[in-house]
Amino acid sequence: NELVGAIGGLADPLVVQDTNAPLVRGTRLVRVRPVELLVGESMDAAGRRGAAEADAVGSALAEETFSPAFLFGYDRPDVDFTAPPPRDLEPGEPPPDPHRVQVGLAAPLDQLVGLAAAEPGPAGRLRVSGAFDPRAADLRATGRAVLLGHSTIAPGRLAALAHRAGFDFVRVGEDAQPDGARVYAAGAPGDYFAVDIAPTPAGPTDLDVGSTVTLGLRPAPPAGSVLRWLTVPNGPGRATLTATGAPSSPTSVTTVQATAPGNVIVKAEVTVGRHTVAASRQLRIGLADLPDGQTIAADGTLGASAAVVSDPFEFFDPRLLFPHADPRVDYGADPADHLMQPALAQLLDALLDELARRSIGGRLQVSRKLPTDAEFGGHGRMLFLRHPALSLGALAALAHAVGFGHVAPSATDVVVRQGPGELVLVSGPDGSNGRLVVELDEGATMPVSVLPVLADQPPPGVGRVRLGWATSGFDSASPGRAFLGSPTQPSTTLHGDSAGLVWVQAGYLLGDLPAPHTFRVELRPELDNPDTVISKDQYDLILNILNALHPVGIEVNTQIIRDHTVEVRGNLAEVNPVFTFPKFRVRSVLPPQRRSTSRG
Repeated sequence: NELVGAIGGLADPLVVQDTNAPLVRGTRLVRVRPVELLVGESMDAAGRRGAAEADAVGSALAEETFSPAFLFGYDRPDVDFTAPPPRDLEPGEPPPDPHRVQVGLAAPLDQLVGLAAAEPGPAGRLRVSGAFDPRAADLRATGRAVLLGHSTIAPGRLAALAHRAGFDFVRVGEDAQPDGARVYAAGAPGDYFAVDIAPTPAGPTDLDVGSTVTLGLRPAPPAGSVLRWLTVPNGPGRATLTATGAPSSPTSVTTVQATAPGNVIVKAEVTVGRHTVAASRQLRIGLADLPDGQTIAADGTLGASAAVVSDPFEFFDPRLLFPHADPRVDYGADPADHLMQPALAQLLDALLDELARRSIGGRLQVSRKLPTDAEFGGHGRMLFLRHPALSLGALAALAHAVGFGHVAPSATDVVVRQGPGELVLVSGPDGSNGRLVVELDEGATMPVSVLPVLADQPPPGVGRVRLGWATSGFDSASPGRAFLGSPTQPSTTLHGDSAGLVWVQAGYLLGDLPAPHTFRVELRPELDNPDTVISKDQYDLILNILNALHPVGIEVNTQIIRDHTVEVRGNLAEVNPVFTFPKFRVRSVLPPQRRSTSRG
């Protein structure tokens, strides 16, 4: 103001508006998958091509506690295993065996069998050419790698499927094995044993309070070892262990009885000689019934207050409530009973899916019962639930099982509340609501859309709505890359460019205040009228000052200043809508014309 001088008779005519418009966003994770690897090419779990094996999964020399006795015998009738050539063994040396792997490779191998079977074309069979080999120079020496081939799938495609199946490192070898296999697939270091539970849980919890399950180790610990079971608290969950079989016997199993809801870690320690190795599994304990008057938080805390999901600083805009419509639900008569925040809608979907999985007939009854309390009911973070086939206590237990932040059964309803989450959803081609990672092949394109869709012309008095899309790798080291189509439309496309995990985000700017990383230089409100005129010299001086004093990386909007400059008002040819300074830009929303010669 001191340098520019008076405008419209005021000595301090200019003000800076650096309060940003509220920005609400929704993010979706997308895994871009490789379609094929070239001969000699490798890839790690993150999708980096050319990755070194030692950097991706370590080396066999680092596994000081490894013993061949810890290996798991993998076998499937729909997989072929190539017998190794005869070998003269040293005293005490175990033979190579294509069936023997560390237990952590069993799951990706099973997944790979399914992915290969789903490939178009003639059916074929996966072939394991090699696994544990104590003389191997790679991770087969500790059973953490396999050599793979397939009767109908080319090696480059098989390697891409192995990456998708969950192997942490894959490589297409330059030279094929005698049986034609040339895909090397390895896993990262992990537990030598897996903790199995019986009966196998099918729902969101492993067992309920008062129930019992049996735990065992896969593979069985070797003879002569000592096995010890213990629990590790991980929140309010509690359980008691009872060993079955001879104490400390390597063949013993244990039963677990749940005593309090929440998470608890069960750990098994296997001691062989001077080495002890451990395996663990987290169990989620739920409830069969939650009585009237009791409450429970998502972590299992009983008697929790609604404060566990409260946020006094929550930003809320009623236009962003998600319109939930599901044929499995009977909504209340009020149209507002369909409206809720996305985080609550996602959990409601999970509850409906769990009811269907349990084959519980009838329709869930859902209402908001407006008016209710301002924060939860008014902000679309609370629902009242009932079900004709379930008691309120049983329905409350199910609501807790699927993850509602706070559950409280009453005499007439089950009241569920949820903490604030993202107010915007990014919907993928599967129609899911953002809870799952979408997969996209390299070179392929898929549609993405934003929910809810806000009008470009909102009701008077609420300000503009500006929609923008963005995408990038999951973190600074991620090789994943994708490109968006139209960045301002509610529905656009995402093109997978290179393998890796990426995020795609839709964001709304609400109102007329500046966007993030932007501020606005404008006239005082009493000067913002048609009678106020800024001279061309003052206009140029303002821009020169901004050039000298600008914050690096910040954008300045001078639209209001331009609207009052005499040359701008009289001759649009004099407008310079975008002034580019070093690491700095001053933007106008007017259409581009010729550039001014005034740069300061």
